[in-house]
Amino acid sequence: MSVETGTIWDTDAVARPASAAALLFEAEVVDGKTLLANAGSGYTAAYYAAAWKSLTGRAVEPNPFFDPAFVTAAAARMKDPRHLVLVLVWRGSERAPDDLLAVAAFRMRRAATRLWISVAEALAHDYAFLATPAVDRTAVEPLLATMLDAIAAVPGLPNIVSFPLMGDEGPVMAGLRTLAYRRNSPLRVVGTHRRAALRPQATDEKGSGWALSSSTRKKLRQHRRRLTELGLLTTTRHKAPAEVAAALEEFLALEAASWKGRTGTAVASDPGRADFVRAAFRGMAEAGHIDIAALRLAGKPIAMQIMLHAGGGVFTWKIAYDEALGDYSPGVLLVEDYTNDLVADPAIALLDSCSHDDSGFMASLWKERQAIVEVLISAKPGRHLGTTLLGAFERRLQAGRQFAKALYYRFKKRR
Repeated sequence: MSVETGTIWDTDAVARPASAAALLFEAEVVDGKTLLANAGSGYTAAYYAAAWKSLTGRAVEPNPFFDPAFVTAAAARMKDPRHLVLVLVWRGSERAPDDLLAVAAFRMRRAATRLWISVAEALAHDYAFLATPAVDRTAVEPLLATMLDAIAAVPGLPNIVSFPLMGDEGPVMAGLRTLAYRRNSPLRVVGTHRRAALRPQATDEKGSGWALSSSTRKKLRQHRRRLTELGLLTTTRHKAPAEVAAALEEFLALEAASWKGRTGTAVASDPGRADFVRAAFRGMAEAGHIDIAALRLAGKPIAMQIMLHAGGGVFTWKIAYDEALGDYSPGVLLVEDYTNDLVADPAIALLDSCSHDDSGFMASLWKERQAIVEVLISAKPGRHLGTTLLGAFERRLQAGRQFAKALYYRFKKRR
C-alpha cells in the first residue's frame, strides 16, 4: 500500500463554524511501517511524540487507545504494518506540539462478516475499546472532514470508514453527524449498546451515579472483615514505570489462573498479545497514562484492575481476581476502593468501564451509562453504494447476534 505523507488539504470548501473559517489544515497519512521505521529516532521524538501526547491530553473527548505507545505497539505486532494507517491533522506547517489538532489510527480490514469489502476501521488493536478520534475542541467538524478527505485522497485506502466503538453522546459524534449531512454522505448506524460509566463532576437531583445501597455496603463490609481474618488486607496503586511492569506480570498470572486461562481467552494465553500489552503499557507508563490497582491479602494480589488514563478520562481496561476467594467478592471490593478514590479527584471527568454491553457486575455498581455506537461513513462526499450495502448487511448481522445472545441468556436462566 502506498501512503503519501505531508499533503496539504485545504478545508475552505467544507462548511464549518465561523470561528474556524480562517483555519488551514495539513493532513499527514503515515502507515505503520513508516511509523516503526522512525520509532526511537530524533525525527519521531521531535515530530510526533510531544505533539501526539499533547493532543491526547486536551482532546474534546478522551481516548487512551489512540495513545502513541498503544498505536505503535499495535503496528509492531501486525503481520504487515502497512495495513495500519495513522491520520494526523496539523494546523499549518510549523508543527509545534499544540499544532496537532486531530489523530486517529485505522486498520485496513476485510472480513467475511463484511462481505470481504475493504474497510478502514478506527481501532488499532482488538484490545482497543473505543474508536472516537482524538480531536481538538476548537474545530471538531472541519477536522473530521480533513481526516476523511485525507483517507479518500490516498490511492489504495478504502472509501468505507468504520468507527466500531464510537461515543454516541459527545461532540465528536455530533460533529460527524453534521458533517455527514453537509456532505450528503449518510451515516450508517449498524449497532448500538450502552455500558457502565461514571461522570463524577456531573450530578443530578439524586446525586452521583456512584452510590451503593446500604445492603450492598453492609455485605462488602462483611466480606472485608472475613478476609482480614485470613491476613492483612491492603489496596495498592501502581503508577511508576517499574511498578507498572511488575504489577502487569502479576495481573497476567492472576488472569491466566482464572476461567479465562482455561478457555484460552486470557491475555497470557497468546504470547503475541501478551507482548503487545507489555510494550503498549510500558510506553504508557512512561507517560503516566496507566494505573494498576490491586487488592492484596498478605501481600498476594487477589484482585487487580488495569486503568488507562487520557485527559480527564479513566478507562477500566481489564480486571482479574482469585477465583478461590470468589465468595468474598474481591473484585467488587477493589472496584469500591478505587472508585472512591477516583470520584474524589476533581481532575477526573469520566470513568468508562469499557464493558462490551450493559451486563456484568460493573453495570450493577456504576449507575450511569455511556452510549456506544458503530457507524459507517464514506470517506468521499456523496452517497456510495458500497457503504449503503455494507451498512444494511451489518445491521441485520448485529440484529441476529443480539437475538442469539438473548436466546442464550434465556436458556441459561432456565437452566
